[in-house]
Amino acid sequence: MIDDCSTIYLDSLSLTYLMAIGMLDKFKNTKLSVIVHKSEFENFKKLRNFDSTIREADIKIEEIRNKFIAGIQSGKVAFSSMQISILGTEKNRDETVKPIEEFFQTLSVSDAALVDDRFMNKHSNITIDDKSIPIYTSLDFIDTLYDNKVITKDKKFACRAKLREAGFGLVPISIDELNHHLAKSSIVDGILRPTKELKLIKENLSLLKINRLIKLPRDADWLHNLLQNLASALKLQWTFDISTDIRCARSNWLYGLLDFRGWSHCMDIRSEDGMAYIGEIIRANALLIAPEGLIQEVKNQYNEWLEDRVLSPLNNSDMVSYVDLVESIKYRVEAIASEDLLEGGSGE
Repeated sequence: MIDDCSTIYLDSLSLTYLMAIGMLDKFKNTKLSVIVHKSEFENFKKLRNFDSTIREADIKIEEIRNKFIAGIQSGKVAFSSMQISILGTEKNRDETVKPIEEFFQTLSVSDAALVDDRFMNKHSNITIDDKSIPIYTSLDFIDTLYDNKVITKDKKFACRAKLREAGFGLVPISIDELNHHLAKSSIVDGILRPTKELKLIKENLSLLKINRLIKLPRDADWLHNLLQNLASALKLQWTFDISTDIRCARSNWLYGLLDFRGWSHCMDIRSEDGMAYIGEIIRANALLIAPEGLIQEVKNQYNEWLEDRVLSPLNNSDMVSYVDLVESIKYRVEAIASEDLLEGGSGE
């Protein structure tokens, strides 16, 4: 029998066993002194935190269950009936339908489908017999709620952030969303301190690059819109009534995401004029012309930022791309000059 005033050392195994049977907390009601290794103590704290997370998850699951029950009782939620497999009709009447079979059979009696499986929702609709069923995603549902004023813009962007945090792929990034989160970010010593939502945008894009969910040219439109919105959002910062330091800090952060070359490995077909070779040229080209409508002072500030952040680093780190960029600019200028001469010569 252990003495009531003893000092006891618990090894990792005894700690695990006592925790498994729920007896670890009983020590606090005794005069026993307990010693554990520091690493075990840290692990125990993490497990306690995890236990708290599990309880929160249980509460969320119960909330979802209650919502479903209310939906079923009101008639807004209905379950499709279990059907006999078409393939197994002749062989085995007890064979149940496969998931993909059930999906198509259920679609035949539906007006639309909300599907987050990329294999399915890469198509805008599915045609069954003579019926065309549109396919939507969770993102479409969130946008619909916002368009119908069921949720606010803050809630809409918060939902998008949660989807990114959960690993949802191909979440588009709008200019409005970027500006919404940039406005809430702080600037410290000339560096943007992004909000959690902006960090999730950056991490989600990195995840897409790592797992190669993006396939080119299949997803070229999605990637083009992403990079175009990043470039437009960057230029837009110079039209706002904010300080030059804030403009530069936001532009620096956005420029880091405007990474054409970083997507080059997603190309199914490689060539010498692919993104790996000309990515930096396209990146710089997207920003060469200052935003329209700027006063001369702000335009000069933008050009200074462009030189310091884009052109000079490109010249120092990738001379070949810099030379090609200069040559492309010369070609464009000459082409414009030739068009002006032709128009002038025709008397227009």
